[in-house]
Amino acid sequence: MKLAIVIPTYNEAETIPSLINELFEKIKQLVERLDILIIDDSSPDGTADIARELGAKYEKITVIQRPKKMGLGAAYK
Repeated sequence: MKLAIVIPTYNEAETIPSLINELFEKIKQLVERLDILIIDDSSPDGTADIARELGAKYEKITVIQRPKKMGLGAAYK
């Protein structure tokens, strides 16, 4: 089974590393492929940069950094 997870973020620099780690430790065992899409609303705390660093560590992480805060609904669209 393949699974894709969309994670909208704003100022999640402190929590995104542990979330990604948990996802890959727990869910990766249950699926043959896990893709994660992080959509950052231009967080001033560096969330997108941290997510990109995590992408180098874990496979199949894509980061989209939006130019301004556009909200949760728009992130899912």
